[in-house]
Amino acid sequence: MSYDTPQYITDLARKMRKEPTPEEAVLWEAVRNNKLGVKFCNQHPLGRYIADLYCHQKKSVIEIDGSIHDLPDVIEYDKIRQREIESRGLKILRVRNEEIRKNLQGVIEKITNAME
Repeated sequence: MSYDTPQYITDLARKMRKEPTPEEAVLWEAVRNNKLGVKFCNQHPLGRYIADLYCHQKKSVIEIDGSIHDLPDVIEYDKIRQREIESRGLKILRVRNEEIRKNLQGVIEKITNAME
């Protein structure tokens, strides 16, 4: 699948890989190197958007949502973003920072189930 990715998005994704949130770092460590039987990319550009975690094989995106995603403007932006990403044939699974902090194994099971 081809995406027309602006250079600033590629640069931002690279920066985000180097400076993850604590929850992004924990979840990335749990799924990287085919630990769930599929390859994930971290902070992967998808056109003008960046997926927190992307699995090409399963056409899936995992988004890690902190409290900023509870703000009305961000909720609206997330809806638009999600529709556009899903229109490209990708599935999106959203997980909350709190879920990663309190129940990492449950998050892994949720991801595994979504990948089936």
